[in-house]
Amino acid sequence: PVGAPGEARPLQAGDIMILLQRRTHASAFEQALREAGIPYDGADRGTLLAALEIEDMLSLLSLLATPFDNLSLASLLRSPLFACSDQDLAQLAAEPSGGRWLERLQGLASAERLSPPAARAARLLARWQGLTGHLPIHDLLDRVFCEGDVLARYAAASPRHLRHRVVANLSRFLELALEVDSGRYPSIGHFIARLRDLQRREDGAPDEGRPLHSEPRVQIMTIHAAKGLEAPVVFLADATNTAVMPSAHQALVHWPADGERPTSFLLLGRKQALDPVSRQRQEEEQEAQQRENANLLYVALTRARQLLFVSGCRPAKGQDLGWYGVLAAACGAQTATSSGDTQLFFRHGQPPAVTQEPATEPPTVAVDERLSRPLQTVTVAQNIVPSQARTDEATETLPPARDDEAGEQERAQARLRGEAIHRLLQLLSEGVEGARQRVAAEQGIPADLPALQAWEEEARAVLQAPSLSHLFRPEAHQRAWNEVPIQYRDHGRQVYGIIDRVVLQGDEVWLLDYKTRPLESREAAAAAAEEYRAQLDLYARGAARLWPGKRLRVGVVFTALPAWVELT
Repeated sequence: PVGAPGEARPLQAGDIMILLQRRTHASAFEQALREAGIPYDGADRGTLLAALEIEDMLSLLSLLATPFDNLSLASLLRSPLFACSDQDLAQLAAEPSGGRWLERLQGLASAERLSPPAARAARLLARWQGLTGHLPIHDLLDRVFCEGDVLARYAAASPRHLRHRVVANLSRFLELALEVDSGRYPSIGHFIARLRDLQRREDGAPDEGRPLHSEPRVQIMTIHAAKGLEAPVVFLADATNTAVMPSAHQALVHWPADGERPTSFLLLGRKQALDPVSRQRQEEEQEAQQRENANLLYVALTRARQLLFVSGCRPAKGQDLGWYGVLAAACGAQTATSSGDTQLFFRHGQPPAVTQEPATEPPTVAVDERLSRPLQTVTVAQNIVPSQARTDEATETLPPARDDEAGEQERAQARLRGEAIHRLLQLLSEGVEGARQRVAAEQGIPADLPALQAWEEEARAVLQAPSLSHLFRPEAHQRAWNEVPIQYRDHGRQVYGIIDRVVLQGDEVWLLDYKTRPLESREAAAAAAEEYRAQLDLYARGAARLWPGKRLRVGVVFTALPAWVELT
């Protein structure tokens, strides 16, 4: 437990700090924490480009710049970005048409001979390759992150204790696109070359990203970095590691802090050949290092608020146990050796007693029942024209208002249905695998819920309907976007909203608005569509400014039928 007496609580990962003299062996501690599933913030610096998720992003950029890079494509297909299987790679390798793997992938996609993950990879890679050379590197990566759902896919594929770190690293990589040369040289080739140059430079390699909000994490850091910090529990690790003074070819520079220039510069040779002046300067340097070493030990020992653990392994040669030996002698501890005589253990003092006092219950706060009632009306400023898309999606299927509990449950079920079907239409139209599982996770409901399965069938029926399929098949149109925000000024008013789907097809632009209300006939759908004419007219005015030379096709997709009702 940590905390003052009477306020003890269980120890958390964020209460622990591991201090190291150097970063030399930091990776060993990090590996041990990873294997134990303990979240941590590492001590390594300049290691962003060595992270696996960043290597995947570099493979993507390399492939876009050099489409013949088969190794980068293979690595990318197996990454969480596309999650293709070994069978997918074997299919590419065995393809008799020959040529580059990227060409094979596109050919198999045209013949519809790919698995859904590989087909998704072919579609996205073709789209991103078409943007290469036309967009600056940051804009290109922004499109990749958005269309590829990069952060969500990597978060889902990462262990829980590493999830925040992986997402932070990917976000940090996106930031580098603007930081490298201040974004003045936006080509992929130059960006990769600059990153490789930074990776080779010890003083310039970018650090890993730091999560803004995450669970408590063990802190691994050097003692120098821990100055001014404290933690309830501190582990001073590798305390038997001793610094070795170089015996030859060492430069000793004495430069006073207030001096304009050094007072002496000595290049030392072998100890046996030192003259008296050089030997004296070497001894002075060693004394200064010992003082600095003692100061550093003081910093390490004073970081702990409650518990301090000092650990280390007996060196293979010599008897100097470094800080561990100094502390053991100072505490007058009885040391005990293990059977192999490779480790020492000692204990000094008593740990704090475990309190059995129960945690203080939070005070009870009375909540006015009126605050629990759903809002019936919302007042909107007169100069704002809001889109009804989000509100209608959630409320168009709501039953008549009732004040009883059953009525509230019906409304909640209707809202859930509307949100789920809209999200399923978005994910399925983008070729996302496991769309139902994704929606279940987002809504906090079981993936095998019969209602959710029925909603997925309803969404798939929309995509496969003969009158609508041309608006969802990738090969049937040039471009398509889901959940498109629109905002513009119209006669002094601010108009905003979100269009469910926009499809660019030849000289036509289709604006689709999904409605999930249960209807039984096309006649009922035609009458219901008139309720949304004013809303869609506003969408059409904004879209006309974006595509002034295109014909606009504006209408409502009623998912329950499914049916398309065009409003002309």
